[in-house]
Amino acid sequence: DAQRYDRENLFKNARAETLFEKWPWRMLWQHNRCIIPVTGFFEPHRLSNGKAQYYYTTLKDQDLFSIAGLWDEWTHPQSGEKVLSFVLITTEANAMMRKIHNGGGNPFRMPKILTSEQERLWLDSTIVSKEAVTDLLTVYPEEEMSAWPVRPKFNYGDPYDEGIIEPVAEMQKLGL
Repeated sequence: DAQRYDRENLFKNARAETLFEKWPWRMLWQHNRCIIPVTGFFEPHRLSNGKAQYYYTTLKDQDLFSIAGLWDEWTHPQSGEKVLSFVLITTEANAMMRKIHNGGGNPFRMPKILTSEQERLWLDSTIVSKEAVTDLLTVYPEEEMSAWPVRPKFNYGDPYDEGIIEPVAEMQKLGL
């Protein structure tokens, strides 16, 4: 299917609400689940002037946590090369993330953060019913999360520069 190789389809997140219906997720959710280990993630907040103030989000009591994902292996149609790819799953945003991720093409979304118990179940290949998988796609509680604004153009330069997650003064107060 040519749609599979279309660049615009390669980087999209998978919405938890349409995981079972939308192509190509409907072909992957039963047997191609993965976890994406992270120390945190960045989300943009749209300011009234149209600019973005990025926030770095972590969990309060975990240095490393997992985001639910789906993976796939396919053959690139031009090169014939095997490609491994993955996509993260998003849910509706909790109240804190609604304040932060308020704009763009998919506002009020957040990555599906897995609890330790959900990690085990997400990777359990015997769990293949829509109901059981849906039960895992809960919205992570904001009380266990922390977020702060980071410098503009945080993603330019050295990706290993720890300064990219240093807090900066907020361009606009969000009440977090």
